[in-house]
This record gives sequence, structure tokens and C-alpha cells, in this order.
Amino acid sequence: MTAFKKVAVSIPAETYRSLEKARGQLGKTRSEVVAVAVKEWLRGLEAGEASRRYVDGYLRLPERAAADDVAITAAATADWSTWEPGPASRASEPKPRRRKR
Repeated sequence: MTAFKKVAVSIPAETYRSLEKARGQLGKTRSEVVAVAVKEWLRGLEAGEASRRYVDGYLRLPERAAADDVAITAAATADWSTWEPGPASRASEPKPRRRKR
């Protein structure tokens, strides 16, 4: 069985009204909604810390493309011709309005 602790908090009146509206639509108690919100906030903090550690590690030791990958890509695309753009599309131009009969 999960143990619970009571917490008293003060929030702005507008936030309280939004909370009451949302929980009413969801059919949840105030405690359920606040508990989920706090849990998601904590999860976001953990994810932010994990992302920060990843970026720090990448900056210390960035990934490099393997020479084989570059050679394979060059060989696979060697016979591709260069591409030149054609005339602009008229798809974005407004269509003429038809008269009602």
C-alpha cells in the first residue's frame, strides 16, 4: 500500500480555477491531479539532467563519421547528375474566384 503525505500549497487564483475546471472535466480529485503534475514535473527535471549530461559528453567526445561511411555514400551517389531547379510552381498563387450564377 502506498503511503501518502499531505502538502498545503498556495497557488494563484487563476491557476486554481484552471485546475478545478480541468479536474472536473477529467473526473479526478484535486489530490490526484496535483500528484500527477508533481510527478511529471520531477520526470521533466530528470530528463533535463540526462539531456545535459549527454550534451556535455558529446562536447567532450563528438561522434565522427566513419571514413567507410563517407566512401560508401560517395560511391553510391557518384553517378547522380547535378540538379537544377525548374520554373517556379504556381501552386501557391491564389486561384481566381468564380462568379456565382
